[in-house]
Amino acid sequence: MTRQNARTLQDAREHLRARRVVEALRHFEQCDFDECAGDVWCCHMLSGDFESAWRTSDEIERRSPSRVWNGEWFNRKRVLIRCVHGLGDTIQLIRYARELKRAGAVEVTAQMHPELTELISTAPGLDAAITWGPRPEFDIEIEITELAWTFRTCASNVPAEVPYLDAPPGRIAQRAQRFANSTGMRVGLIWTSSQWDTTRSIPLAMVGQALRDIPDVTYFSVQHGPGHVQAAQCDWVRYEGEQSSDILDTAADLMNIDLLIAVDTMAAHLAGALARPVWLLLKHDADWRWMLGRCDSPWYPTMRLFRQPRPGDWETPLGAMARRLEAVSPDRCPAASSRTPDLLWLF
Repeated sequence: MTRQNARTLQDAREHLRARRVVEALRHFEQCDFDECAGDVWCCHMLSGDFESAWRTSDEIERRSPSRVWNGEWFNRKRVLIRCVHGLGDTIQLIRYARELKRAGAVEVTAQMHPELTELISTAPGLDAAITWGPRPEFDIEIEITELAWTFRTCASNVPAEVPYLDAPPGRIAQRAQRFANSTGMRVGLIWTSSQWDTTRSIPLAMVGQALRDIPDVTYFSVQHGPGHVQAAQCDWVRYEGEQSSDILDTAADLMNIDLLIAVDTMAAHLAGALARPVWLLLKHDADWRWMLGRCDSPWYPTMRLFRQPRPGDWETPLGAMARRLEAVSPDRCPAASSRTPDLLWLF
């Protein structure tokens, strides 16, 4: 790569990090495709232009075949979905098990991380959820992240029938005890994401500056990981130590609250898959799946997005969230006090 080409690629990636997608694509056009194909794909997905993203995927595959799927269609086939990516990816994309059945698959099995199997086994269209080890007989294998590409999903036709996962009723009843004796709206809080991207996280004290004084709201910590200790110093959050590492416990907790407020983490995907109201706080250069400029997500109908307008600015989305939460709190919105399963008043 020449020095000039390297500079063009660097400029393009700086535009992409700043989410100036049009400028980024203009620069990437001057770069070698093999050097920037993933960046170009990301630009298209952020723009909501899934069709162009899939054409980019096709070209990547043509130049350097790497897909697990062999290209054969699924009619009358036994399909094995391989889920080797993050837990959030599996929760988001297991919805395609139903699409595989609609495409004629006679059996759909998904192989995944062990902590997910019981939850994911409730997905429509899925015949079995298994973890690593011996694999069943199958005709077609596909990586879960290949499914949206395979079905040529676009932003207007994302398969978004929710809920597509269920929490066990007995677990919901058991976990309900931690939310007893609360008044007003029950709001769960997750302010820290995984350690591999700490820029997604927000200090709980900053969240409190925006939200703590809203009337008729009780906040509950559902934070997993080291960040949970921040709640021990807060008198405005109901805190019972670190959130259970059992994903079924988290799913049950989400069924017992009225709203989840979270940074970008697995639990936000879980809330969306369970059709629970979830308000997601996004950093400026948020992941491709949240696209750009939208306050909604085609992946999750019960999700509302609150975005940083510039890197590091959490005050703006938290302020917008506070105004919205105050507008729908029980003293202003009678529907909130009924705690109905619908809860569409949050949107």
